[in-house]
Amino acid sequence: MEVALLVIGNEILRGDTLDSNSNFLAGQLAKRGARLRRILTIPDELELIASELRTLAGQYDKVITSGGIGPTPDDLTRDAVAMAFGVGLVLYEDAVEEWRARRGTELNEGQLAMCTLPEGSRLIRTRTTPAPGFAIGNVYVLAGVPSVMKEMWSAIADEFSGTVQHVASFQVRMPESRFAAVLRDYQLRFPELDFGSYPKMEGEWYTEIKVHGDDPAAVAEVGSQLEADITALGA
Repeated sequence: MEVALLVIGNEILRGDTLDSNSNFLAGQLAKRGARLRRILTIPDELELIASELRTLAGQYDKVITSGGIGPTPDDLTRDAVAMAFGVGLVLYEDAVEEWRARRGTELNEGQLAMCTLPEGSRLIRTRTTPAPGFAIGNVYVLAGVPSVMKEMWSAIADEFSGTVQHVASFQVRMPESRFAAVLRDYQLRFPELDFGSYPKMEGEWYTEIKVHGDDPAAVAEVGSQLEADITALGA
């Protein structure tokens, strides 16, 4: 299962808000074996959102969007999804009834707008707020607020699956330039595996090397061989 993530919001592109949602969803998808192939961040522009969403939905098995489903003028995701799928927007009375029951008041204009979704949508509900996310076709539309987004993800997580990759990792204390040739050689010899090198600074510099793959035995064996070969360089 190949997945794309569309992050929507001027505040992300301006640096006003840190995009923690992408990091969270990437980790969650990896744990379930679904492969996140692309993360795209775009501004609050109706036709651009619709165009990119239409493209991604045609290229990937599933698409997750984050942001733009609130009640303010810059929240354009509902309209853009409707445009992308060529459907109208309709007021979901069950969403209205749930809101009314949970809050004990009539909905104002902004709250009604959050219950007005593309026709054919399936609601994604949370305990935190009666404002729903929704799914239509192969697209899942989640909130931008991280805590609410995580609740919405919990409601749909079981719909994402695949072959969970295995990983072997070890640390060395030497510059990447010392073992880069060895890593290139291993990548050529074992194209079915993915090799990565990640310099880090936690008190002192070190590099974490990871080997990912579908076959746990191959990952363990090749990871052990690689560690021995790099260690032999004087790590």
